[in-house]
Amino acid sequence: MIAIARSDQNFDLLPTAQLGLQYLLSDEGKFLGRQVVLALTEDDRLHTEEVQRLWNLIKDDLKPGRLFNVALSALSEISTEGVAAILPLATAMKAR
Repeated sequence: MIAIARSDQNFDLLPTAQLGLQYLLSDEGKFLGRQVVLALTEDDRLHTEEVQRLWNLIKDDLKPGRLFNVALSALSEISTEGVAAILPLATAMKAR
């Protein structure tokens, strides 16, 4: 999907990734987010091959300064309730 999106010269990975992350952390995207985490950590190990493939697709689009600014902006928008909702989910997944 990233390769297809790049065919549009106006494609910008960071806003797209931010929207995707917001969706995964929302109530609506909770199931999909859980499935992604479970797939990447199946059998109690991090599937580094998949993470590496994803990194290779996006690394050229991630400029450190811009990434930092986007991350800082996103963190400032996360509510206390949002963080509280994420932590129990991570703890529950680890307990499995």
